[in-house]
Amino acid sequence: MSEKFAFDEASVKALESGDREWRAWDKALEGFGVRIRPSGTKSWIVRARTAGEDGKVRTRRITIGRQGDMSLDEARAKARELLEDAAGADTMAEGDGGTSPVTEKDATAAATPEAADDVAGADMVAEGEDG
Repeated sequence: MSEKFAFDEASVKALESGDREWRAWDKALEGFGVRIRPSGTKSWIVRARTAGEDGKVRTRRITIGRQGDMSLDEARAKARELLEDAAGADTMAEGDGGTSPVTEKDATAAATPEAADDVAGADMVAEGEDG
């Protein structure tokens, strides 16, 4: 399940968990969202293109922090930074027509230290693999 709306602190806090993990996406910043787990845990996420070790381009969700530990403004700023890094890598790549996105390693390193542990595991799932 996935929804899209204009985020503010109160609306994100009011999001309720269900029996499955789901995501809500911010209308103000394309690629920025919040993941809501059945446990009620909410994490700020970014959806960006990355290059895998094999050179294939994939869409990834990168956890940047937990809602409550990181404010909406902080999370949006970090998301904007990660998305700009991905876009910059796309436009500045040489020899491939500007199509090389940031690597998973680069994106993980740019995330918060807490999220880096989360990202290194199952949270970096290719779009469409889990619904």
